[in-house]
Amino acid sequence: VYINEVHAGTFDAMMRALDAGKAKEAKKLLFLAAEEDFEQERVKDCYHKELEADKRLAPIRALNAFYEPVQVDLWGSCITREILNEDTGRFKIGKYAYRNSFLFAFDEPIPYDDAKFNDLSLFENSNWRVGYIKSAFHKDLPGQLETTGSKWLLLDFYDLICDVVKYQGGYLTADSEVRGLGFYKEIKEDCELTTVEDVLSDEEIKARFDTFIEFLKRRYGKQIIFIKADVKLKFLDYERRKKAIRGYKQATLKKKKAFLKKWQDYFEEKMDCHVIDYAKDYEADDLCVSGAFMVHYEKEFYEKGYQALLDIILRH
Repeated sequence: VYINEVHAGTFDAMMRALDAGKAKEAKKLLFLAAEEDFEQERVKDCYHKELEADKRLAPIRALNAFYEPVQVDLWGSCITREILNEDTGRFKIGKYAYRNSFLFAFDEPIPYDDAKFNDLSLFENSNWRVGYIKSAFHKDLPGQLETTGSKWLLLDFYDLICDVVKYQGGYLTADSEVRGLGFYKEIKEDCELTTVEDVLSDEEIKARFDTFIEFLKRRYGKQIIFIKADVKLKFLDYERRKKAIRGYKQATLKKKKAFLKKWQDYFEEKMDCHVIDYAKDYEADDLCVSGAFMVHYEKEFYEKGYQALLDIILRH
């Protein structure tokens, strides 16, 4: 039984009602759990199914079924992850695909000494970092997503504007975070730092989009939520003054902004999926939990995005 903070309070009240012989009160509490109109039918379905199994405990069993979290996969960045951090228990993550651009995820594996993955010191002592870097070398992310059992995919394209590293004839998504890891420092001399637009023509990018879209349609159907990003040139500081994004030239940011918009729009035209497009309405914000950055937005962006996730997923 999975219990979140809202579920717990209702669960306790229903148990007290059932212990006191007040079955009607327990049933009433069950239906009050459906806060939105569109959730009423789902509660009814849960209740009628559980009536067949155990009439007395049907309200409790139906509540548990109603609150069972929906498993989702994430393929993207902190943009999507921070939206899901607003969650209070309605979702659980199957696979979080990070720093692994779909443009290169279907390529041939890149040669690397796999024994190095056993040395956590090369990956900031993080098994999670080992996981996503290893997957980027092995090019096995699509296969991993095939086996998660998740019905939904949450997706963003920040990786499209990350730096790219050419190594041993293949490509890795490698922003400054990845390039700061020990494993990268060991192979740095054999790496060529570049960008997506410098290694792929528009026609090559479109061909890789075709492969990606074919995979998405086969794996998730229409149960995909695409979260569009917007590169910001300035951010709000603690005193709510606008300042230039640090660490990048304005010309570089403008180039990234245009490139990201172009290919987000292209994907939206080609893919029949749900879209969350709020980033354009918010500023980059130093109050964001991850600090000021070109795609770190105001708190309301993540709150609004989470409500959109609830609305989309729980209605389907």
